[in-house]
Amino acid sequence: MNLTSEQLDLVTGNLLGDGSIRSVCCGNSSFSFTQKEENKEYVQFVKHSLLPFTKNTRLGLSIYKKNGGKWKRKEYRAWGLWTCRNPVFTDLRRKWYKFPETPRSPKIVPLDTILNWRIAAFWFADDGHRKNSSKSLKLCTHCFTESEKEFLSYRLLKDLGVESSLNRDKDKFYIRLKSVSYFDFVEGVSSYLSSISCLEYKIDCSGVSRKMAKTYSDEDKMNVLNMWETGKFTTGDLSNFVGCHERTIRRWLKNV
Repeated sequence: MNLTSEQLDLVTGNLLGDGSIRSVCCGNSSFSFTQKEENKEYVQFVKHSLLPFTKNTRLGLSIYKKNGGKWKRKEYRAWGLWTCRNPVFTDLRRKWYKFPETPRSPKIVPLDTILNWRIAAFWFADDGHRKNSSKSLKLCTHCFTESEKEFLSYRLLKDLGVESSLNRDKDKFYIRLKSVSYFDFVEGVSSYLSSISCLEYKIDCSGVSRKMAKTYSDEDKMNVLNMWETGKFTTGDLSNFVGCHERTIRRWLKNV
């Protein structure tokens, strides 16, 4: 019994996010997946999508105790599911974990990973966050190494045409999508998530302006520099000429 291509995409997206596969120390492995209590519908969707591997499993509600720190609540509830043990998950465990036989082994990103929109959708559903006001979208990849994050950023561009960069969060990095790719990414993943009502907030772009910030070419900057060097123009004159804010002109001149 093997995973279908659709099921493999779902599991791959989950493994990039919150999904995990138990170690192979005691027989075959199983896939597990957990989401916050409000996302029970999403967990049910994953369970149905992974049939028959989840035929004899039930959703489980877990309660996690948190003490201080960044946690605003002392108690968190989460729904989880576990597949049956099967060689297909054992093979994935060996592919996705640095030390497959060790229970607490870190996950890795396989070098043969190729993204598609279905994989990206479930990755985003698990670990994606977006802010409409600034057209900001990030993928929290804290469990992976910096080189693995760079590899995923490269795959986003090569496979999906999505531009991104690594941004620092304290001592770790996450993948931040560039605003020019914001709408393309959300529209690309929407068709796979639109039927899951509890995830609607992740793909709803109603009320978000599609007007993008104006970009300036190297030629624009060179023209500004040449005009400035003549001594005949103020920064105000140059901002009117280019059509940008005066502080942008000052920044260009400062970086020369």
